[in-house]
Amino acid sequence: MDDSFSDFVELSQQWIDEAVAAGWLPNLAKEKCESITLESPGTLFSVSEQRPLVVAFFGGTGVGKSSLLNRLAGTNIARTGVERPTSREVSAFIHESVRLTHLPSDFPSEKISITRHSLAEYRNVLWLDMPDIDSVDHKNREIVFQWLAHIDVLVYVMSPDRYRDNRGWQVLLSHGYNHAWLFVMNHWDRGHPSQLDDLKKNISQTGFQNPIVLCSDCLNDSPDEFDKLGKTITSLAQGNRIHQLDQHGEKLRVQGLAKTIEHWLNTLGPKDARETLALEWVTNWGQVKQSIRKGLDWSVQQIAQNYPPIRSKDRRSEIALDKGRSIPFGNSSWNLWDDWAQTRLEDALSSIQIKCGAIAMPVKPLKRRMTQLNEKASEIIQGQVEHSLRESLAGSETGARRFLLILLKTTAIALPLLTASWVVYRVVNSFYVAGNTESGYLGINFAVHSLLLVISSWFLPWFALRQFKPSHQHLATRGLTKGLNLGLDLLDRKVIGTLDEIEKERLHFSTIGGNLLAQCRKLAESRLKPGDQVLQRVLKQPG
Repeated sequence: MDDSFSDFVELSQQWIDEAVAAGWLPNLAKEKCESITLESPGTLFSVSEQRPLVVAFFGGTGVGKSSLLNRLAGTNIARTGVERPTSREVSAFIHESVRLTHLPSDFPSEKISITRHSLAEYRNVLWLDMPDIDSVDHKNREIVFQWLAHIDVLVYVMSPDRYRDNRGWQVLLSHGYNHAWLFVMNHWDRGHPSQLDDLKKNISQTGFQNPIVLCSDCLNDSPDEFDKLGKTITSLAQGNRIHQLDQHGEKLRVQGLAKTIEHWLNTLGPKDARETLALEWVTNWGQVKQSIRKGLDWSVQQIAQNYPPIRSKDRRSEIALDKGRSIPFGNSSWNLWDDWAQTRLEDALSSIQIKCGAIAMPVKPLKRRMTQLNEKASEIIQGQVEHSLRESLAGSETGARRFLLILLKTTAIALPLLTASWVVYRVVNSFYVAGNTESGYLGINFAVHSLLLVISSWFLPWFALRQFKPSHQHLATRGLTKGLNLGLDLLDRKVIGTLDEIEKERLHFSTIGGNLLAQCRKLAESRLKPGDQVLQRVLKQPG
């Protein structure tokens, strides 16, 4: 097996582990990836030597698998008869020069019975007699499936009365592409040609083109095709064909890995997921935001009406208060963002999660972030409202309004002083003139008109300033409203920002998975397709 395949498996496991931890893939993906086997027939042997072909007799109870192996060996090396259904051993028939050096650590070594031989014709063949696939003892079936990854050729042994048994056919259907297959109708002395035709028809329907089906009778000396079985196996044991089977097996494993990666890659969501979710949010949030504004209008008025006035000299110090403190409301604290508003926000956030599921995109990454945002909503709104309220109460007007207020304040002070100065000047001047001449002093009319002029010069600017200057309640209402709007807009930006983060993370896992998939496909294409006629007959062809 090429090291590149094991490298791809390791990289795929890392990718899936990270995606599972981030919530993009379910735990099942991790289990599926861990189940990908790196084992192959070649892993049983030393890399430095030319390995033998691994051939296993496979089938149900009583079909004569052990009898076939004994006939090939020329001696009784496998249990037969009444002992067979309770046997949990794998009988191995192997040349004395071959060593099984790399049995997997989880293999039940005590369940392997090895018999060595010196037959030259089977020098390059490792024969295995497997436990019955239909055994009532599930441990027998477990042993069969443990060995499957290490087998090149499965000799499916059947009998005329049991060739339609379902258990063996299920293995053929699920593992057919992973092995070369030979089919043997044993106990043929009890069979009928119509059964053989039916068997060939059934095999062809599973994907084999012109399958090799042989008839044998291990209990009699009647003519059969047993010798052809041995010759076919030895022809497959040629070095070039073993190499082609290795290439075929690795190609299937790489294709299986690619299929796994592609499956989980397709669960990460569509490419336009971010735009779809953003559109869903914008559509719903516009209505929800308007509803929240109207719903909290009464609360804004109540808070503004009962908010304690702040003296001018204390306004600047009010701004310096920590943002984390709640603004006092009477003898308690207030929070504009109530449970009703929180519920409306939760409904809007839930709509995105529902849409996320509707477009076949994992919900966990979005749900985790939206939950965090939902928990901070009250803090976000309260912080914006408090800041805006303090600024409003501190008289933080700007532009023309501030200029006009300063002008009115200046006029309210300067104009009465100027008017009073003019009156004093007239009084003093008239007194001086009257003392030096015979003209009279100022009369009552002048006093009345002067008083009215001074009062008017003070009252008009003062009245205009009072009317133009907003009330404490108005300032509080303006600050609360502005803060609420700023808070809602900030929530909107945070949701859009969260969607951007989600898309960035999705693209990260999608890019890694896509690169792995492309490399796996490239590796699979580099593996040669078995080209000779014999291999094409024993290998299941893609549908």
